[in-house]
Amino acid sequence: MCLSFLAPILLCSITIAQEPDISQEQHLIAGPSIRIESPQHDFGMVSAASSLEHEFILANIGTQELEILRIEPPFGCSVIGQPPRVIEPDQTARLNLKLDPDSLRGRFQKQVVVKTSDPAHATVVLTLLGELRRSIEVTPPSAGFGKVLPDELRERTITITNQAAEPISITLDAPPADAAFGFHLVETIKGREFKLFVNTRPPYETGALRASAMLRTTLDSQKELSVSAYGIVPARLEVVPASIQNLSPPAGETGDAVAVQVLQFNNYGKDPVRLTGATASGHGVKAEIVEVNPGRRYRVVVTAPPTFRPPNDGTAVTLKTDDDEFPKIDLPFGATPANATGARRRKTGRDASNKTATTQGTPAVAAMELIGKPAPSLSLMTVDGAPLTNEEFSFHPATVLNFFAANCGFSKRQMPKVEELRTRYESQGVRFVNVCETMRQPMEPGEVRGVLADLNANLELAIDPGNRAGRIYKVRGYPLLMIVRKDGVVEHVISGNKANLVQAAGAKLDDLLQADARNTSRDKSASTRPG
Repeated sequence: MCLSFLAPILLCSITIAQEPDISQEQHLIAGPSIRIESPQHDFGMVSAASSLEHEFILANIGTQELEILRIEPPFGCSVIGQPPRVIEPDQTARLNLKLDPDSLRGRFQKQVVVKTSDPAHATVVLTLLGELRRSIEVTPPSAGFGKVLPDELRERTITITNQAAEPISITLDAPPADAAFGFHLVETIKGREFKLFVNTRPPYETGALRASAMLRTTLDSQKELSVSAYGIVPARLEVVPASIQNLSPPAGETGDAVAVQVLQFNNYGKDPVRLTGATASGHGVKAEIVEVNPGRRYRVVVTAPPTFRPPNDGTAVTLKTDDDEFPKIDLPFGATPANATGARRRKTGRDASNKTATTQGTPAVAAMELIGKPAPSLSLMTVDGAPLTNEEFSFHPATVLNFFAANCGFSKRQMPKVEELRTRYESQGVRFVNVCETMRQPMEPGEVRGVLADLNANLELAIDPGNRAGRIYKVRGYPLLMIVRKDGVVEHVISGNKANLVQAAGAKLDDLLQADARNTSRDKSASTRPG
């Protein structure tokens, strides 16, 4: 639910409950009642060739039939056979789950969310954990290029390490001639270490880029390795966001405050393009151009009086350029803040009376307790199959985790700011991931992607089943942006849609990038020093 009494930090609040202990013996509970003897299974130490299957026993110790409404396995986990749907009183059912070793790295923990008709345990979490030891390690497991310009030449290096007792050989299957990326394999330590160089192959068309390299090894336990590469090619002239959605008063201001939305105009072409004018429709609505980098980058500040109510469709802002192909760019109205504002006003009384429903402390304070501490254990996969774990933090000078809910208005207003950060820092190695949480009703991955596409948000996307990662990271409201250092320590937390989010997060990222550059320079100097 969105909390109007926390309007100054603009976030959507959630209720966090303690996980129920359903392993204790219960008898003849009125209504449907679920019991799981062991809701957690530890596979221990496993290899890439292991068969990772486990059977959970679900018991109904109630007096009425128990419905299994929905089972939500995370990426890399699947249900074997037909899952149970109804369990009669005093009966049991078997839920068989299987993990895909290719989706695991190092210490892993997968949570499977089970929705039931038990009013006391409507949501049950089953946990599969262990540690995967691979004979061949691929670091990092994929090559993420972020935003790639149409004619840009860039390269990523993947290190392949043989940890088996015997030396091995690796060969690279030739990728298709029209593959989006080029792959080149070099043996750097005979039988022990290999480097896979992944490079862009321009020119590119606008859109998403994906390609995979297939590697063949002489090791029986890992005969094949697949390494993926991905990136996004922006349009030559880009406006972020691509519609007017956030004409609402600035953070912490109400009453007669002017509603503001800031647009970012980027020119990625070879020739400069000037933004020569901006006009806005609607009574009292204005659009002002701010020149950031002449011919390359501009901001457009759109303002409206507090009484303005945008229509459901129609052109909101028209940008004029000196470009022959795109002399005019029309930006439509998106979501209608009038409805969202009305909803917030209707909820004010109820929310104010239910402050105790949330955990202790404000939403911001809970997560800020993590600053300066090692990030909690994280085990997710992006929708494109890239791992999001604590180990991955070490591959980047910084990682930005943006916890959000796709149906939260504050998250939607914050997203363009995070996208602006991504366009600035992703090319410098910073990783950006949107972590999707559930607020009120769940959304399918396709629906979430649709929301982000409408917002022109191009961050990597990970879905957090059951909000497990959100709980571990003390996320009490949406949105919440967290910066994690290369050493896995939480550097900074920004809760809500803060007006100065770009400046505050940018300053932290600048510091981390400078520190990483100094450390890299010092390491290189030490490696070349005689003796």
